[in-house]
Amino acid sequence: DYQDERQTLVAPAGERGANKLWLIIAREYRVAVMRKAFWIGVLLGPLLMAALFAGPIILMKGASDKQKSLVVIDRSGRLYDPLSQFIGKRKLKSGLPEYTLQAEAPAADSTAQFAGLNDRIMAGGLWGYLVVDPDLASKNALRIYLKNTGDLVNTGRVESAASRAVMGLRL
Repeated sequence: DYQDERQTLVAPAGERGANKLWLIIAREYRVAVMRKAFWIGVLLGPLLMAALFAGPIILMKGASDKQKSLVVIDRSGRLYDPLSQFIGKRKLKSGLPEYTLQAEAPAADSTAQFAGLNDRIMAGGLWGYLVVDPDLASKNALRIYLKNTGDLVNTGRVESAASRAVMGLRL
């Protein structure tokens, strides 16, 4: 009888290991939670994530208070006027147009013309330039060149206005 009771009081080997494992897990959890680095990460992690999402939006809104000059090289000879009508509708808070368009005739040496425009962009006197190919139906008929290629909001606005102008010409 004594041996039967003794066997029931002692836990099987697998259970003893599981109990020790849970004790180790609980201890490691307590040690980790009591560290300053854990709480700094818990509190600052969400703030850092919010800053990563909100930062670019705030920077784009602040940058939109300035006029942007855009040179249009219209090789088709038909897109400048409709484009200026579509893009001229956007106004800044001051009431000035957000984009000022300048027409520039296509040069015989486009490489030199583009190099000159790139220099103007780097100097800060120009926001970008738009090149319109003669065949408006081609896939790459519109190409926009900017200093800040990450300015997706303004790039999208110009591309949208140009696409609407091309659709207007096609209709």
